[in-house]
Amino acid sequence: TTPAAFQRLLAYLYSDALELDDEVVIDVMRKAHEYDLTRAYNMCMRYCLQHTSSSNAIPWLLHADAAKLEELRAAMLQYMTRAFRAVRDEAPETLAALQESPALMLEVMKVI
Repeated sequence: TTPAAFQRLLAYLYSDALELDDEVVIDVMRKAHEYDLTRAYNMCMRYCLQHTSSSNAIPWLLHADAAKLEELRAAMLQYMTRAFRAVRDEAPETLAALQESPALMLEVMKVI
């Protein structure tokens, strides 16, 4: 967990407000899941659903897969079914990152 993610989660525990951005959301979500902070986890999930783009879908899918964040993983796979062409055209470098996980690459290929 990054220090920034830990700080955001700690601030959330004191204020019940969670400040998220693309850089910390997955780390915050992972810790919220680990500590069973359901509301914080749901806020992270909502953020991801509202901010998924061609440039972050694959990185978030890889992180979700590694962290066993099944709900986010499923949402990113669903995004890929709808927006694979946009990912391919607008962020082809993210597709190369799938080489880190051949099983996940195969799963993406099956859903598109």
